[in-house]
Amino acid sequence: MLPENITAIYAAAMKPGHWTGLMGQLGAHFGADSSFMFTSHSETEPEAILLGQNTSAEMVDKFKDYWCHEDIWAAEARRRGKMKRGVVLIGSELVPNDQLHRSRYYNEFARHYRMDGMLGSVLFDGTEGDDIPFTNLCWYRPPGCGDFELDHKRQLMGLLVHFQQALKIQYKLKALHTQALLDGGHSRTVSVLLDANGRIIDTNTLADVALKAGNGLLRCSNNCLRTLGKRSAPAFEDALAACRASRRPVHLLVQTAEPGLLLRGVLLPLPVEEESYIGWQDDRHFMLMVDLPRDDTKEVIARAAELFGLSGAERRLAAMLVEGWSLEQISEMRNISLNTVRSQVRGLLSKTGFTRQIDLVRVLSRLMG
Repeated sequence: MLPENITAIYAAAMKPGHWTGLMGQLGAHFGADSSFMFTSHSETEPEAILLGQNTSAEMVDKFKDYWCHEDIWAAEARRRGKMKRGVVLIGSELVPNDQLHRSRYYNEFARHYRMDGMLGSVLFDGTEGDDIPFTNLCWYRPPGCGDFELDHKRQLMGLLVHFQQALKIQYKLKALHTQALLDGGHSRTVSVLLDANGRIIDTNTLADVALKAGNGLLRCSNNCLRTLGKRSAPAFEDALAACRASRRPVHLLVQTAEPGLLLRGVLLPLPVEEESYIGWQDDRHFMLMVDLPRDDTKEVIARAAELFGLSGAERRLAAMLVEGWSLEQISEMRNISLNTVRSQVRGLLSKTGFTRQIDLVRVLSRLMG
């Protein structure tokens, strides 16, 4: 599997709007035209992840509400004891195609959504102790396109450790591409994807804001991260060197330019296959995450919501605007169109009696000092 696909997995961990593009990108390698990530077989958290690429909302709803219980592939995997973390299967290994095509699951559900061949894996089975629920990831081939091959199975097996780490990161960032978590607010964690030399590969929205603000939290030169804040312990370059050598997380304490403000951070080494090294080139990736302190935005927005009768969505939109998010960033974070965000801003202004977005933001910002 190409290194850029592995990089894309970690980029999607930081920017939830990238997941569907990533799944389509990998699906092209597998000869699949749709994919689905879900926890509908989870007893503890059945609706935590329901993400489809090239699948309709109708399909997702039907699967969640009923057909997950009739999934013939999953039923056979459970019967054989294959519904475990790290297992990768081709659908025809579980259920012969002629048996699949005679099943109610296929004739009343799967074939209507072009789900004929299946390549899938259990990313987490709920036994890891890391609070991530039972999670499946599957790609599908439409009728008439033949079955998946063993080489596709081997490729997906090589990617599993990266998918697992990416989902762990995304749970940490509280940025999973799920309506439930998006409704609960956004992350206060700056995250930066780096190569072995500290070159910035990708950033999440909060890191973008920090870089553009020039507040000194992320100090760079030639697109390489050099230092964190006023100073950090260990110094960033020392932390990166230690992380490269030990392949273990390195915890940091960062002092900002603002007096008395200390931030906690961690530098994580991301999984890499030894055979991916080419000569002298070091293609390992590292994830830097720095937790920002929460302010009283939540309390002020809650009072404004009570005063103006704002909905939950309008309350979250107001908080993001006050914290400096652009409409484009809000669109990406919430995985909705820019036109939808603009429409919601107009509704917010109408309810609060302001004619300009900047006036609303100024008033709320002034309330927070």
